[in-house]
Amino acid sequence: MSSVIIRYGPYSVYGVVRHRSQKIYGLLAHLDSLGYEVDLIEINEYNRLTIEMCNREIFRCDIRNLLFNVPFDDDQVCQRAIKVIEEANNRMRNIQQINTQNVDINASKFIDVITTQEAQSDKDIYKESPDNMKRSSSRCKLYQNQRVSKVKIVETKNEQFNFHNVNL
Repeated sequence: MSSVIIRYGPYSVYGVVRHRSQKIYGLLAHLDSLGYEVDLIEINEYNRLTIEMCNREIFRCDIRNLLFNVPFDDDQVCQRAIKVIEEANNRMRNIQQINTQNVDINASKFIDVITTQEAQSDKDIYKESPDNMKRSSSRCKLYQNQRVSKVKIVETKNEQFNFHNVNL
């Protein structure tokens, strides 16, 4: 399914400061039952618990607010963390579906453009007019043997565009 990174810092119990994973037992057990891949990483920030998905921090709390060795059902902070993880997973899944739909739509448009360009020949696109001018299917006139200069676009600091003619 999805991967979750849990970063937890040391906290003090009876004057001893260490990294302890007993506070996040209920969170780990429930995430495992939901099918998430969980990576535990020890950090050097005291009393800190952060949860990340897709390189984004989605939940942060004081690790001392979690209950010691308690299942998911009895710990309110753990329930809130699971709710946030599920919501973030649904949002990430929706974003991925939208991105794949956009790629499919863009690919189909690209394929349609290629097939229409291959189907049309020069004779279909340009037609001879009585005054020896070639006209495009669009509204602009194309003249035979006319030389067109290239346009160079230079971007300035205030994001306005200056146009310069470049001689061929």
